[in-house]
Amino acid sequence: MINDKENFDFNDVPSGWAVCTGTDCPKAAACLRHLTYRHVPHEQTTAMCVMPWAQAEGHCPFYAPIEKVMLARGLNGLFRRLRSRDARHDLRIGLTKHLGSTGSFYRYKNGERWMSPALQEWILQQLQTYGVELEKPFDEYKESYLFMPTLDMP
Repeated sequence: MINDKENFDFNDVPSGWAVCTGTDCPKAAACLRHLTYRHVPHEQTTAMCVMPWAQAEGHCPFYAPIEKVMLARGLNGLFRRLRSRDARHDLRIGLTKHLGSTGSFYRYKNGERWMSPALQEWILQQLQTYGVELEKPFDEYKESYLFMPTLDMP
């Protein structure tokens, strides 16, 4: 886990992510929602937020720990490197089921969505069933904060 609070890119914040303005919360210094609030660009005049009374007795159901992880996107290179037609077919079918739709599958495959570490691990486990091990299976990688929950979490 990397805790780099100064290198925050607001462009990484998913739409619909609620920020927290609660400066008196005992967990504010360690909460990604509060960190996000502190980095909202001044030209943005509205945002969805967690109400201050959500936190009670030091507990907040919206608390999100500040955690940086390695995200990945793009599966085109992986599918090109798979030698077995059956493996390509089975992986495509499995991912489509796992992600819930063909559209979601293609958005991940074409690099339109970033994959969480959990989704990356799931894909690597599927590859192992075919004896496939690739050093860098995904097309692109970046380090970013882990905004939870995300749609790609299993």
